[in-house]
Amino acid sequence: MQSEAVKAMPIAFKISPLPSDPQVAMAYVPYQNMGTTYEADEALSRGTLFPELDKPFLGERGFSI
Repeated sequence: MQSEAVKAMPIAFKISPLPSDPQVAMAYVPYQNMGTTYEADEALSRGTLFPELDKPFLGERGFSI
């Protein structure tokens, strides 16, 4: 038999992007939260499904040519 607290827990919960106890001089890659996405044809032309990862190459040193 489940307790009331377990029954009331939401199905989805937010995962912290970093560990609860990050260590000095360690690299961490945060979890990507699912957000908006491009339509399939737009995603194929841009090379990514996720707009937040869409970083077009603008030329040398980030300047458009």
